[in-house]
Amino acid sequence: MDTQQIYSTEFQFLLGCCRLKSTPNENLKRERSLNEGLSESKLFDLIQRHRVLPIASIFILNSPFFTDLFKSKIRNGLRQNQFDAILSTQFEKAYEEFLKEKNCFGFSFKGVSLAKKYYGDIGMRQVYDVDIYIEPNAFETAYKWLISCGYKDLIAFGDFTQLQKKYFQNAGHDLSFINDNQNFPSLVELHWSMREGLGGFRLQPKNNLDEIDQFLYLCVHGSEHAWFRLKWIFDIIQILDHNEYDWKKVLNRASELKCLNHLSITFLLLNDLFQIDIPTDIKFELREARYKFHLGFIKEVISLDVSYRSTKIGQLKHLLYLLSLNNFKISRSFLLKNISSHNDWKVLGIPDTLFFLYFVLRPFFLLYRGLTVLIFRNSMK
Repeated sequence: MDTQQIYSTEFQFLLGCCRLKSTPNENLKRERSLNEGLSESKLFDLIQRHRVLPIASIFILNSPFFTDLFKSKIRNGLRQNQFDAILSTQFEKAYEEFLKEKNCFGFSFKGVSLAKKYYGDIGMRQVYDVDIYIEPNAFETAYKWLISCGYKDLIAFGDFTQLQKKYFQNAGHDLSFINDNQNFPSLVELHWSMREGLGGFRLQPKNNLDEIDQFLYLCVHGSEHAWFRLKWIFDIIQILDHNEYDWKKVLNRASELKCLNHLSITFLLLNDLFQIDIPTDIKFELREARYKFHLGFIKEVISLDVSYRSTKIGQLKHLLYLLSLNNFKISRSFLLKNISSHNDWKVLGIPDTLFFLYFVLRPFFLLYRGLTVLIFRNSMK
């Protein structure tokens, strides 16, 4: 893929901001973009969209090409991110104390802990949310703790019946919470499983993630989202700069976790966008032609101004991408998620003894919600 022909000069500049200490190739990308001319407003929009302000600031604030007004916007963003990182750190410490008090297993992941280890500063990775893991049987204990901290979940999980709660946990892997209190992170995601692809990647650790499992989790997370944000691939680059892996062990673990495709696509993308060499052991196992469709979809998604989920066509393309990524295998949780939904339960309350009726009525629920949206849109015209 010739990135110069495909992507804007603003995007090319960001590709050159992918690591704390850039290589000559990355220096050249930035210099070429600046010489060709770029729009500060478009660059700022891309920085926000890809959530890479702190690492991009290293190269913007030291460059004479940018205006003082633009640099001031970047500095304001840095200050806000530093504040958000401190809030996240405090929250993660409070979560650790909660786990000790309740004698539960869990941990925080991604976020500031990843920033501190691989970026050298909690404020050098853009903060968006806080991800926390809890062992599945302690989920409701963690849920109640978050509610006591002033958080509100986005689907009113607390109003579910016992069977609905159990069904929701079997069908998914996380639940989002929001908080308007400025003394807390505004968004927290509580996980009881470390993701699950359509084909069955489902990691429920009994210990903190080791380096290999963390790396593979990040490969799966980014790949399933079609690497929509540069922030996620920048994380991979910082980790590779910091760690040395036994790639045979990585391949064996990827095989166990059913994420060889995710690992392969991650390295193909790294090679394509950043000219990072693919490890010999992985290259030997790689069937590059198999991933032409996947890389094409990622190329389309990564350059969008809005989410691929904003249109029905984008959602269908993503579903096909996921199915292909997971060798067209469908997991039990994926089936559960699609034959009933918490949105259905809000429309009609059915006793747990008659829960099976939700499956029968599923087409009617979908039709009802579709008509509701259509009527609402027409009323706004």
